Amino acid sequence: METKLLLIRHAVTSWHGQSRVLGQNDVPLDDAGVAQAKALAQALSQIRLSRIVASPLARAFQTAALLGERVGSEVTPDPRLTDMLVGEWEGMTYEELAKRDDYRNFIRDPISTIIPGGETIEEARDRALAAIADAESGAGGALAIVTHSDIVRLLLCHYLGVEAGRFLRFRVAVASVSAVSLNGTQAKVLGVNWTPAIEDAIFSSIM
Repeated sequence: METKLLLIRHAVTSWHGQSRVLGQNDVPLDDAGVAQAKALAQALSQIRLSRIVASPLARAFQTAALLGERVGSEVTPDPRLTDMLVGEWEGMTYEELAKRDDYRNFIRDPISTIIPGGETIEEARDRALAAIADAESGAGGALAIVTHSDIVRLLLCHYLGVEAGRFLRFRVAVASVSAVSLNGTQAKVLGVNWTPAIEDAIFSSIM
């Protein structure tokens, strides 16, 4: 049975404007984020979704709830879809991070670098894949997964057969959709980083 998987990154929060690392901090959408999520929901309203599963963090679950409200579908939270745990880095600005050796090492070699107090990229990828496998079981049709940028990037690497350490090469904008066709062990990436406004996908500086 073929499943069309929609990998959706949540909409924007006030922390994005501060260039701050969210990680597993539970930061809600701001007003701009709510507007983004509603625009995305409207754009996806013609798709018949068999299920919506979301990270329980507020920014993702709110995005999913607005989509669910628009298409008439309940949202199931799954903690395995939460953002990557980045330990000591959470809440820091990217300017502060750039001064740290561990962060610079991570950018160069994200597989081998240990994030202080965090998890590995493989751990984050594997828990998300397990969540999708459970959500996909018997779903068919179109399955929406509302999660976070690093999780989407890691999943795209997996479905493309690309080494996980290259995940930072993908741009995943806020309130964007990447689509994958799953059929048994076969996966085809149908599109990456689509947004209702093309300029958001290409030109936005939001991490």
